[in-house]
Amino acid sequence: MTALRSRPLWQLVGLAAVVLIFVGGAGAAGACKLFLDCHLGSKSSLENEIVRYQGQHATLKGLPSNLDATTVARGFAYPTDFDFLPDGRILMAEKNGTIRFVSSSGRPGAQPFLDLRSRVTTSFFRGILGLKVDPDFAAHPFVYVAYTPKLAGEKPTGPTVVRISRFRVVDGRADPSSERVIVGGDDAKPCAELSPSADCLPSSLDVDGADVVFAPDGTLFVSTGFGGGEEHVEPSAFLSQNRDSLAGKVLHVDRDGRGLASNPFWDGNPQSSRSKVWATGFRNPFRMALLPGSPTTLAVGDVGWDSFESLLRVGRGSDSGWPCFEGGHKTPEYRDTARCADYYRAHPEAPNAPWLAIPHPPGIAITAGVPLNRASGLPANLRSDYAFADWGAGTLTLVPLGETNNPKQIPLAQSAAGPVRLRVGPDGALYYLAANSGDLRRIAAR
Repeated sequence: MTALRSRPLWQLVGLAAVVLIFVGGAGAAGACKLFLDCHLGSKSSLENEIVRYQGQHATLKGLPSNLDATTVARGFAYPTDFDFLPDGRILMAEKNGTIRFVSSSGRPGAQPFLDLRSRVTTSFFRGILGLKVDPDFAAHPFVYVAYTPKLAGEKPTGPTVVRISRFRVVDGRADPSSERVIVGGDDAKPCAELSPSADCLPSSLDVDGADVVFAPDGTLFVSTGFGGGEEHVEPSAFLSQNRDSLAGKVLHVDRDGRGLASNPFWDGNPQSSRSKVWATGFRNPFRMALLPGSPTTLAVGDVGWDSFESLLRVGRGSDSGWPCFEGGHKTPEYRDTARCADYYRAHPEAPNAPWLAIPHPPGIAITAGVPLNRASGLPANLRSDYAFADWGAGTLTLVPLGETNNPKQIPLAQSAAGPVRLRVGPDGALYYLAANSGDLRRIAAR
């Protein structure tokens, strides 16, 4: 298995039960021995991780005095994502396959907005990965859901796939029968059993990516991980460099999942994998957001393996170097392979150096966030910043948007209870989803 701190961010929400044992005290060592010893290299690193996870359910700490944090929703079971409907109502996705309204009391609505529990596998850290409401909802009343489907004959511990699906909203709820798979349609069997160029998104164990971001022209950017597994012996990591594979990429497609002629590797066929690829060389691009001033430049958080968490500025055709580079440095476990030797001859340095590379520690598992230029509910001096989080460290951090090379990190808050998504709401406030405690929290000027 991969290192704990390197897990995809939402997938770590399954560890909330372990965190509770940490906080409980007496059972901590036994629980950690059962789970964490498999992922960490030494007793000292294990102890450091235990300390780091303590307090993950605590009240938010360190917020500047001119800001106020409130809880707007609570009581959700392992929430993994949220988004706003045009009327201001909030949707919350839960790992188990349900998407629920936030009721007027801030609790889960009684009737699901969408119930996919019969279709979703939740083995290991799988389930619903991401949720996005179509920004042109009046003309396109759709929601997009990234999730891991059940496969026929699936073994609970076996590999599966990721599916990006579109659902039509009818009479205020998503119609399960309207599902249209737009990316990952070759989902009847694990990707390893198919051609690398198949329309298949791997989930060998974890490292699934699976975020959805809309461009101003109504096209979609979709992030994909390479699928994970035993990384040091896993040849599938090199699929991230294969332009004919959908794994380890940022894709650029239309609402029906077709590739675009403006994409860098367009081959004339909108259905080919190569025609859908926008950028390559990612391990686990879990969350991403468009940056102001460009309709196609993204800030992408690539969850690291053993050495670095990476925040990347990603444009057309960029290559972030995985698996031969992590955080702009040669990956120790891969640098002596023949494939990376060939790669280094062509790329002595990382082709797309990180905007920010955070070593382990203090980095554990990055959640890319959101630019604050439209956050009218925050003080004006913060609107030239970008906010991101770290699930494992439980931190919220700002970096200046204008600094493009190793920007200054400005702490915003600690004890954020496992932040897995940040969005600016329709009221201009900063919202973040605290997966460990099942809360949605709002930060705004006092």
